[in-house]
Amino acid sequence: MFNLLVVEDEDMIRHKIINNTDWLSHGFQQVFEAENGSEAVEILAKSQIDILITDIKMPIMDGIQLTKHVKEFYPQIKVIIISGHADFDFARKSITLKVCEYMLKPFQSKNLLKLVLSVKKELVRDKGEQENVEEMRKQLRENRRSLREKLIQNLLTNCFVGNLENDLKYVEMDHLKNTPFFVAVINLEQFQECKSAKEEEEKYLYNLSIYKRLSYMMDTEWALTAKDDRIEKGYILNYKIDQIVLIIFQDILHVSRQLEKVISNEGKEKGFFLTIGIGNSYNQLLDLHLSYEEACSAAALSRIHGPGGVYFFYDISMDHAHYSKQLQKIVDHKIYSDLKSGDFEEVKKDVAELLAELKNSGIPYEAVSTAINNILLMSCKTINELGYDVNEIFGEAGLSFYFKRDNNFTYKELENRLYSFYSTIHTFIESKRGNRTERLIVEMKHYMNENYADNISLTSLSREFNISPSYLSILFREITSEHFSDYLTNLRIQKGKELLKNTDLRIKEIASQIGYRDAYYFSSVFKKVTGVNPTQYREE
Repeated sequence: MFNLLVVEDEDMIRHKIINNTDWLSHGFQQVFEAENGSEAVEILAKSQIDILITDIKMPIMDGIQLTKHVKEFYPQIKVIIISGHADFDFARKSITLKVCEYMLKPFQSKNLLKLVLSVKKELVRDKGEQENVEEMRKQLRENRRSLREKLIQNLLTNCFVGNLENDLKYVEMDHLKNTPFFVAVINLEQFQECKSAKEEEEKYLYNLSIYKRLSYMMDTEWALTAKDDRIEKGYILNYKIDQIVLIIFQDILHVSRQLEKVISNEGKEKGFFLTIGIGNSYNQLLDLHLSYEEACSAAALSRIHGPGGVYFFYDISMDHAHYSKQLQKIVDHKIYSDLKSGDFEEVKKDVAELLAELKNSGIPYEAVSTAINNILLMSCKTINELGYDVNEIFGEAGLSFYFKRDNNFTYKELENRLYSFYSTIHTFIESKRGNRTERLIVEMKHYMNENYADNISLTSLSREFNISPSYLSILFREITSEHFSDYLTNLRIQKGKELLKNTDLRIKEIASQIGYRDAYYFSSVFKKVTGVNPTQYREE
């Protein structure tokens, strides 16, 4: 629906235009009227007008002056001029103002209607074009938003390929090229333990509530005014159910205090805890993945000190001011391989050796704490590689029972706590190892019997059973009294013997069926195991 304004100083003509036509039935919701241009200006200021029908010669403000006003302040309005023959000079001026139509007096109402409807078509067309332009602009904005999120995700996961400067410019982020930032990850702990549909729903609702709160904080408290007066609020990604990622253009300490409040206010809710890890600050967006990886590593300190804290990558960084090559040797110590092999007596010796190294190095306790954090994290990683769950070993108290975050232990206290830590691990593993290991080897053998023709290796088998290759090799030899490679070879040769005796397949076909891609290599291995080549074995 459109609105019409009729401006005519002669009452009879004005009433004729307004009353001789059923404007509503032709798509005009309201028809306004004015006696001169001055009155019309007041109406234009208060009402939405689409088509203006105006006489040229009027008192106070004539039609030409009114048209100039409309073209300056309301260029979207379509103007129709009506005038008599004597007003030709005025009409000529109206042409230069690019009015839509011109009609001479006297005129029939039906002819004016025809003219107005023609102008209305132009309005409909223009409106459609304008809507298309707006739709395209909206689509472009949405596409940019989507592309911006994709770009950030690629940078975050170190998957970006292309010209970063051009891409930043296209998604309107080029002003951030040299702006300092850091990444914080908010891990929603215990999320993977949910089983029921109700628990799943609670999990999503909790994630959403934390996401909304952090989004509000980013909008209201962490906004940064850029050089060009743009407000950069940072970015929040929520593409993992148990982790929310923040990219923040603000001072780390200021934001960390705000995040501590989030944890303090949230506490424990529905069995979930929040743990926050904060990476180092960088200037180049290509380093986004580094800060993210650091934040994830920092959040992993919850395994030691328990969930519900804010942890900095600085606490485990080997770039620590006092972190020397000596400390690097300590972190790379053989204690992890001894832990893997289950030799607790050697582990105890390793602990004493580690602490002696630390004590003799003369480094500040702050750096000692950094080394202990790394040792504990790597020990937990070793336990996971063995196929055990750290949470099952240490229960609800977690590792914080042994090492509280802010305690300054003496070296003797550290030794006792480390002994207790590794003793707990050893006792648990010993209680589980017997039956579990035998059952595991039985499962592996069954898997190999089913898949011996595939490209099986120690590495692929370790991935299949979630155990490190070195530990798998030790277990296999311990239970079966033979190396993994020897067992696989004997299994394949036994299958080869059966095919040689019971089928007419060619040597090349048999080799392929039992996992050998090269018939000559198969023949060589077969002879080494049986003492004869495949052809001789078939003939005997």
